[in-house]
Amino acid sequence: MLDAYPELKKMYAADEGSTEVLYFKNGVATISAFTHEPEVIKF
Repeated sequence: MLDAYPELKKMYAADEGSTEVLYFKNGVATISAFTHEPEVIKF
């Protein structure tokens, strides 16, 4: 990620342990609000 966005190297280091990469397979997110029906996003 730091190679793709070199400007982040000023704020983060690859070995500092403060970042985490997650991978989701067949994920579903539901976004709810009082003003409209829930929106379901599948990825």
